[in-house]
Formats: sequence, C-alpha cells, structure tokens
Amino acid sequence: MRRAALCLACVAGMALAAAGADVSSAAASKSETAPHALPDRLDEILPDKPLILHLWATWCAPCRSELPELADFRAALPAGLGARLIVVSVDTRPRADVRRFLESDVDLPGFQTYLVDPAEAGSRFQIIGYPLTLFLDRDGAVTRRISGAAPWPDTDFRSQMIEHLGSGS
Repeated sequence: MRRAALCLACVAGMALAAAGADVSSAAASKSETAPHALPDRLDEILPDKPLILHLWATWCAPCRSELPELADFRAALPAGLGARLIVVSVDTRPRADVRRFLESDVDLPGFQTYLVDPAEAGSRFQIIGYPLTLFLDRDGAVTRRISGAAPWPDTDFRSQMIEHLGSGS
C-alpha cells in the first residue's frame, strides 16, 4: 500500500455518523454539492499527486473569513489542480447544516468540502486550532503546515501553492 494511502487513511475513516454520509459512495458522489465524507482511501481521488489539505470549521471565525478567499483561489487554479486542493470541514454538525452554513453564512453555494470528525482530525494531524492548511507530497507526507488563516489572495503564496500542486504531476 502506498504511503499516501497510509498517511491519509486517517482522514478517510473520519466520516461523521451524525452527518449521515455513506463513506463507500463518497467517491461516486464526488461531484455532489458539498459536504460529503471522504472515500475509504484518499488515493482513490488523487493517486500519487501532491495535494493541499485545508481543514476548517463552521464555528471558527478565521475560517469564516477565509473561505471566500479559498474558494476564489481554488476557482482560479489551472485545469486539473483544483481537485487537488482538498477542503475538509471538522464539524460535528450534520452535513445539511454545514451545507446551509456555506450557502447562507458565507455565500458559497455549491462549495465542495468533505466532512470529518474533529477529534480524529486533531489527533491524527496534531491539530490544536483551525484553520489549518497542510501541504502533502506525492507520498502523503506533510511537507508544510500553515496554522491559522492562509494568505490566499497573496500572489507569492498563490505561486507557491500552484508550484506545490504542480510538482510531481
């Protein structure tokens, strides 16, 4: 089994029962309006490619401010790279509540995010606060962490993100 599957399997198994998400059908519903559970293995979505994993929560004030900038950045990514920016909600709220939050509170209807258990995410990635952005290499190893809001509109930061996502493609 590839290291990516091992390292990221911790995220894959964190679907909230309260969210009513069916982990086995998540890959098939990838295009469904967010949020949904991660598939059993993240490498089913992005095999052997560098990626960026962004963790956020509805109750997190910096996350709320950052989400529109993150959405703009993802929309502006070159073809093929947008799917490698994985956005994950670490809420205990049901999936429908997270969807309503995205549509009503931050005006991002259709914004794709996954939903995982915050306790699992915290323990697996040693998270002490949100938002958190992790850069993972093609083997699934974390190469960089950004705790707190990332500077999504910053040109230099965007270039670094695109370079990371494009490396090893």
